[in-house]
This record gives sequence, structure tokens and C-alpha cells, in this order.
Amino acid sequence: MADATMPSITLHDIAPETFKIMLRFIYEDALPADEEIGDSLIEMMRHLLAAADWYALDRLKVICAQKLCDNLSVDTVADTLACAETYNCQQLRKKCIAFLADEKNLEAAMLSEGFVQLVQQCPSTVVTLKSTLQVMYPDVFHGDDDLDLGDSPTEVLERLLATTDRHALDRLKLMCAQILWDNVSVDTVATTLACAEMYTCPELKHQGIEFFAAKKNFKAVLTKGFVQLGQRFPSIIDELRERVGL
Repeated sequence: MADATMPSITLHDIAPETFKIMLRFIYEDALPADEEIGDSLIEMMRHLLAAADWYALDRLKVICAQKLCDNLSVDTVADTLACAETYNCQQLRKKCIAFLADEKNLEAAMLSEGFVQLVQQCPSTVVTLKSTLQVMYPDVFHGDDDLDLGDSPTEVLERLLATTDRHALDRLKLMCAQILWDNVSVDTVATTLACAEMYTCPELKHQGIEFFAAKKNFKAVLTKGFVQLGQRFPSIIDELRERVGL
């Protein structure tokens, strides 16, 4: 029997259920059946992948990556690609990129909850996005000026919106506008509204004005972007004044 006075070891950043499955793998060289894991299979594989990387369990890491490959979808590819980037899973990364190279898959994935987080958390994926777009639209994204890899995620999307407008890629344009709106903030609304005006996105413009009009967001007028917005598009300021009854 183990000594009751043996000091305990606290493991951080790993959930009990994840540790339980990892420990089972160490002793049995096998994972539970997918049915045992249940609906959380993909999420558990991501957690196990992180744990396997941390504890240098290379075989477990390969198995988790393969499970994630086998379960790629437009809803999971963004988060899975983030895992591949974070934990240096090159085969999984290639599989995700190949999946996104399909136009329908990329368009749907851009509207998933994980897509913007992917760009924000893994700046290197901007390179992946640019490369994929260059393959899909070689006549459009042929130079380095369309997407500046040093830009913030919001700036990348604004530049992408400009490119889609210039080349009449209407569906992609709508998607960019929606993602910009989903991530609007006091700091970004002015530049987003300027983009809406420049590239004829009426719904994005309307949403931007409504955002400004909310009292809790009115501090956006103190940003540098608002000053530039007023200088470039004074008509928008007039619309905003009318909206708030000034």
C-alpha cells in the first residue's frame, strides 16, 4: 500500500477526464471506443492532442491527429487547424489546408465560430488563408498587396473586403462583411463603417450606425478612427447625428 504521507502532485491545464483517458492509453496503449467518449469526441481529441504534445506522447499525438482528420467538417476545420498550428502537427495541418482549398468548404468555414478565433490566435494561418485564396482565385490574389501578413485580423478582413469588392466576388464579400460585424468593437467600428461606405455594404453600414447610436458604445467617438471617418465621409456623421436626434 502506498504511503499515505506521499506528497501529491497537482497537474495544471488538463481536465480530469482528459487525464483519465491519457493514463488509460499509457497503460493499455489504446483509447476508449468513440462511442464511449460520446458527442464530445472531437473536443476530447483536441484536449488529448494538447496533453500528448505537453507530455511528449508521440504515438498518442499521432492517433489524436488522425481522429481529427477523420472528423473534419466546415464546423470543425478552423479549430482543428488551430490545434495543428499550435502543436506542430504537419499532416493534420496539410489535411486542413486541403479541405479549405475546396471553395465551398472555405466559404462555409469562414462563417463558423472558430474562424475568426483562428486568425486571432494563430497569425500564421493568415499565410494559409492567403495561399488558399491564391489557389482558388489566381487572377485576383496574385500579388502581395491584397493581404498584408503584418495586419491585425480585422485589418486583414477589411483588406479582403476591398479585394472582393474590386473583383466582384459577391459571396465572399458578404462573408467578410458578416465576420467584420460579428467582431465589431468600440475600437474597430469606425474603420468598419468606413469600409462599409467605400465598398457599398449597406447592411454593414446600417449595423455600424446602430452600434454608434447605442449609448454604451458612444465612446467610440473618442477614437482616432472616428476622426478619420468624419474627415473622409462627413455624410455618415450627418446620418449618425440624425439617428441619435441631434
